[in-house]
Amino acid sequence: MNKLFSKITVIFFTIIITLGYSNISIAADHTAEREVIKELKKEIIKLGGDPVKKKGLLSKDAYWITDLKKQLEELKKDSEAEKEKKAAIEAVKKEILKEFEALGVKPKADTKDIDTNEEIIELRKQLEEIKKKAEEKRKAEEKRKAEEKRKAEEKKKAEEKRKAEEKAKKEKKETRDKAIQSVKKEILFLGETPISEFEVNNEDQYIAALKEQFDEIKKLKEQEEKEI
Repeated sequence: MNKLFSKITVIFFTIIITLGYSNISIAADHTAEREVIKELKKEIIKLGGDPVKKKGLLSKDAYWITDLKKQLEELKKDSEAEKEKKAAIEAVKKEILKEFEALGVKPKADTKDIDTNEEIIELRKQLEEIKKKAEEKRKAEEKRKAEEKRKAEEKKKAEEKRKAEEKAKKEKKETRDKAIQSVKKEILFLGETPISEFEVNNEDQYIAALKEQFDEIKKLKEQEEKEI
C-alpha cells in the first residue's frame, strides 16, 4: 500500500512540475509574440499606416503577426515608390530652377508648403511666362534695331544724295565760272570791259550775254580792220 501511495505521489508531482514548465514556456512565447506585435505596429504607424486588427479573440497571435508583417512589407514598397516619385519630382524641379537661374530671375513665391507636383506646375507656369516675356522683349529689341538700321540706311542714302547733288552743283558752278572767265578774258583781250553780271537775271543768261557781247565786239573789230 505504501509503495503504491509513493508511486502515485511521484506521478502527481511529476505532472504538476511538467504542467508548470509548460505554462512558463507558453507565457514566455506569448510575451515574445506580444513584443513582436508591438514593434510591428510601431513600424507600420511610422510609415503612416493603420495596423490591421486581430481577426478574433480566439485567433492566434502568430496569425496576427503574419498579417502585420504583410502590411508592413506593402507599406515599405509604397514608401520606396513614393521616395522614387519624390526624387524624380525633385530632379525635374531642380532642372526648372536651373532654367530660372539661366534667365537671371527667381520664382515669384516660396512654394515649399504646397504639394510638390503643384509646385512644379507653378514653377513651369512661371517659367513659361518669363520665357514668353523674354521672347517678346527679344522680338521688340530686334524690331527696334531693324527700325534703327532702316533709318540709318535712309539717312545715309539721303546724305549721299545730298553730297552728290552738292558735288554736281559745285561742278556745274565751276564749269560755268570757267566759261564766264574764259569769255571775259577774250573780251578784255579785245580791249573792252565785260558787262556786269548784275545786269542779267542768272548765270546762264550772263554767259549768254557775255558771248553775245564778245561776238558784237569781234564783229566791230573785224569791221574796223577792214576799214583800216
